Amino acid sequence: MVKITDELANMIMEEASSIKIAQQAQAEGFRNLRQSALLKVIEGVTSLEEANRVTKD
Repeated sequence: MVKITDELANMIMEEASSIKIAQQAQAEGFRNLRQSALLKVIEGVTSLEEANRVTKD
């Protein structure tokens, strides 16, 4: 889930590209699925193989 901030809401209303919206969300601290999976690997919750399997780039 992404918390829609005022800035993100404005970008959506102005029909910004999905890349620009994703960049803004990341700048605001949102982690994408791949980043979250790799954090779980570091924490020892899952394996790198599993993270790679479910988050193919």
